[in-house]
Amino acid sequence: MFKIIVKDTYDEVSKEAFKVMKAVLDEKKDAVLGLATGSTPIGLYQEMIKDHKENGTSYKDVITFNLDEYVGLPGDHDQSYRYFMDDNLFNHINIDKANTYVAKGVGDVGYAVLKERRILGDEGMVIVVLVLDSETGSVLHGPEMLSKGFVFAPQYSHLLEDAKCLVLDEIEAARPGQLERMQEGIRSSLRRFFRSVLERDPVVVPIISEV
Repeated sequence: MFKIIVKDTYDEVSKEAFKVMKAVLDEKKDAVLGLATGSTPIGLYQEMIKDHKENGTSYKDVITFNLDEYVGLPGDHDQSYRYFMDDNLFNHINIDKANTYVAKGVGDVGYAVLKERRILGDEGMVIVVLVLDSETGSVLHGPEMLSKGFVFAPQYSHLLEDAKCLVLDEIEAARPGQLERMQEGIRSSLRRFFRSVLERDPVVVPIISEV
């Protein structure tokens, strides 16, 4: 189950995110961390650097993974994610670079990865976000639908509403707590719907939180 923490400002979010990460590091010195690339977590990374310099928190046994990289860019290119992570975090803490794993943009891009990205480019992705009451199963937020490579143009706004109704139907058909059934139902229902009305078969990712 997700724990949702709401803060008013970006700085407060960054500090709260660091508290969560610091608790992990205090408990396990050789923790394995999944790190996000992009500008959103820069505040978190700044908190990590500040704490390392002021309090000596060690990262020498920590292992990190980043999953993103631009195809065709070497790690020393200033637009690559490897460069980004080095510049915004790794160069400023005592982490062993051999324990930092960022996907390579050249040399190891396998057929499966390229095929997956081609599918996403051709068909797109739809992300469905819902927050449910853990006891009653009632919808507290959503469904919110986000798309990538699959744009809901104004003339298709009615289809978006129809898609949201299908999501709610799947929620009502399942019992509270049956998250896997809800997710699978939403995924199957929306894929059938988009294939039927738009001749598109996007990847559907339902994200359901209970509070």
